[in-house]
Amino acid sequence: MRKMTHATRLLAACVLFAATPAAVKAAPLDNNVPGDAVLYVGWQGADALAPAYAQSNLHGFIAASGIPAFVANDVPQMLSKYSGDPAAAAQLRMALTLAAPFWKHPTALYVPPVDFTKNPQQPTFRAAILCDAGADAQALSERITPRLASIPDGPQKPTIATDRKMLVIATGI
Repeated sequence: MRKMTHATRLLAACVLFAATPAAVKAAPLDNNVPGDAVLYVGWQGADALAPAYAQSNLHGFIAASGIPAFVANDVPQMLSKYSGDPAAAAQLRMALTLAAPFWKHPTALYVPPVDFTKNPQQPTFRAAILCDAGADAQALSERITPRLASIPDGPQKPTIATDRKMLVIATGI
């Protein structure tokens, strides 16, 4: 067995170091999140996972199981049937409809430090949801805006903004 020389080890380390950035993927939307994040949760979106998922055994299992049809048809019926409050069931259906684009597209939750500067007795909680909704950004904004308008005014009232393909819902920021 041949011993590895110092030069060979150094060359191997350099190759490994040079190859690492190509193998590491950036977190979804991390370039849009400020560096002071106390919490960051990113999701690359179901659309990005679709090609790999379509080739997976899990896809075949779920398709054969009937779970997609059950979720699409039976769960909403069960919610309205067993809910003592039809308005609550309608709100849940609406929330699921609004959440679908966030599932589909790259999305991130950003929480910066709590702001104690304005009033230390009543700190301001701040958070933002970023969604790279692409062509769906404006339509998604138009669906969410009326829901946000029903929230009473105040420092924690969420705001919504779009910039071509990016949708941002923020509170306290």
